[in-house]
Amino acid sequence: MSNTKPAVTVTHKPSGEYLDRETGELRPLERSTLKLMLKGWDIKKKIDALEAELKGINAHFIDGYGAPTSLIMPGVCRVAVAERESVKIVDEAKLQALLGERFKDLVKASTKYAPTEQLQEIASSADDPLAKPLRKLLSVAKSETVTWRAEK
Repeated sequence: MSNTKPAVTVTHKPSGEYLDRETGELRPLERSTLKLMLKGWDIKKKIDALEAELKGINAHFIDGYGAPTSLIMPGVCRVAVAERESVKIVDEAKLQALLGERFKDLVKASTKYAPTEQLQEIASSADDPLAKPLRKLLSVAKSETVTWRAEK
């Protein structure tokens, strides 16, 4: 557990205002609302600190065990380390020029262009003449995640 200090220390009577966005009128906040705001802000800061601490713990599992791994503590929890990979198109116009008519078949059209499995296979092929120029037009991203679950 982290030794974090309270995020907010109030040494004076808190005050605050409510802004009515329709009228632009400022009204004083009730004491109960101010207390909830302070409590919420304190919780938010604690969550941020704990998320940072958990990120460090997750990094330890990624660096120490790698993916794919499951760390199991019977009756307590299971920690799963996984790796994800995504392929993105770097330059849509050049890819379209390179593929010509095949572009529509090899690329999923949406607000973003995404390579199909077939296009990824072509780019990975040692025999396909399009492979080398394709690799310049695609980027591969990998990420690792750690998932926590209760263990029975």
